[in-house]
Amino acid sequence: MAEHLALGDDVFGFAVVLSEPGSSFLASVFYHRIRTLADDLGYSRAEALGYIMAHEIGHLLLPSGAHSPSGIIRARLTREDLRRSLRFTRAQAQLMIADVRERTQEQAIVGHPTAAPPD
Repeated sequence: MAEHLALGDDVFGFAVVLSEPGSSFLASVFYHRIRTLADDLGYSRAEALGYIMAHEIGHLLLPSGAHSPSGIIRARLTREDLRRSLRFTRAQAQLMIADVRERTQEQAIVGHPTAAPPD
């Protein structure tokens, strides 16, 4: 898919969030690229995959344009970044917690869309 989309070699995944309330979300990672990166660095494939997945999931929970100059939500995660212990910033963590709480409350009020109707 990465090649089909003509994405640069330094793109390991992407996230899509539609702006409409209650809209769909999608996060994708390119495992073959992550595997190659990890192997080239002599780095754990599982850890590299975890970092990239955390980055993309962060995009699903953070406001649009949430890239930061440091931490796991950097615009470009480099090979050197994977050698460091990357984390969400405190502000990003607080935003994600607030977002998850809001979504949970909305689902409790509206009900799960796939739930069976009451008898």
